[in-house]
Amino acid sequence: MTTRTGGVAARGGRLEGGLVIAQVTLAVLLAAGAGLLIRSVTNLRAIDPGVRTDGVAIVDAVMPLAVTQPQRKRIVLDMLPVLQALPGVKSVAATQKLPLRGSGDNWLIRVQDRANKDRGTTAFRMVTRDYFTTLALPILRGRNFDASDREGTERVVIINEALAEKFFPNEDPLGRLLLTFDDRGERIIGVVANAAEAALTDGSVPARYVLYEQMPFVYGGISFVIRADSEQRIPGLLSSVRSAIGRVGVQLPIQETTTMTRLFERAVGPAAQIVRLLGILAALALMLGTVGVYGVMSHYVTRRSRDYGICIALGMQPSHVVRQVIGRGGALVGAGSVIGIVAAVIATKLLATLLDGVEPTDPLTFVAAVAVLLAVGVLAAFVPARRASLTDPAMVLRE
Repeated sequence: MTTRTGGVAARGGRLEGGLVIAQVTLAVLLAAGAGLLIRSVTNLRAIDPGVRTDGVAIVDAVMPLAVTQPQRKRIVLDMLPVLQALPGVKSVAATQKLPLRGSGDNWLIRVQDRANKDRGTTAFRMVTRDYFTTLALPILRGRNFDASDREGTERVVIINEALAEKFFPNEDPLGRLLLTFDDRGERIIGVVANAAEAALTDGSVPARYVLYEQMPFVYGGISFVIRADSEQRIPGLLSSVRSAIGRVGVQLPIQETTTMTRLFERAVGPAAQIVRLLGILAALALMLGTVGVYGVMSHYVTRRSRDYGICIALGMQPSHVVRQVIGRGGALVGAGSVIGIVAAVIATKLLATLLDGVEPTDPLTFVAAVAVLLAVGVLAAFVPARRASLTDPAMVLRE
């Protein structure tokens, strides 16, 4: 019987080393993919949607086609004070389209006393008076809607910064008249900050906000926006809102209840869900790679224990033994890392559509993934290396 590295033992060692290299390759591949998605999701979450998403509950409802236009308006406007009176509610508003749900409902507009070539489309939003307060969307110039703006008075509109920059560069838009779907037009009374009307990455979309009760028509779908006095109130508040709408708005079936925070997470996209799965798989691969390196190096040290004992007896420093064993473990991790990087460069191109602000071949992510694997591999090899350096040469010579 022999414990030297040769014959079957050597072939077994090569097989074990190959398996470790494969494990490290897989770990690098998964870690690189997870790293790219983590950086992308971090970039997306760092984008300011323009509105405060915390503490805001959303209730989507729809009216039957049989409900007339005046009835639709009345049902929605009557619901606002009912919801405002619920415990924990700071403010309530309604709109036909929320931020982060797609620009949708775009309308052609032009500015009065301008040539037809100045026509353009904008995102169109019907809102009630407290909409900007509820979503903490600041008015930068002019004023908000107030009690003087009501049905039968001059139709007014609040535009966002993007619309002001597009249609009124280097001039004051306040007081100007926008011509839209009829000859009355809409008088601009304020300019509000930009919000992410469509996707987070789409940039600023020109948008205008008209007062719900001044519209000659309203849509059947409506979203109630409720700001709670704390995030913890949201679950109970959504239940209370459902009950209140059921009692008062019998013609207002509820489609969905959600929050602005969830809308923001949906806007981040599928990368947020995939990164969790890849993160778990990368952690498992890292664990397998660590166990593999430790197991192989432990077996390697056991097979070479007599050799190390003789070498130490002949004067080899224990630190040299440690470096030798760790170097072997590092070589296995290094080989797996090189193959893993090549595989990752090819495979991560499949993630290109899910990435934002980071390239599929981002070198920083790859270097970080390899650095983590090398550090873990060296630590995994250190324990058997330390054990090899403590081999008792007297005991080995007696054997």
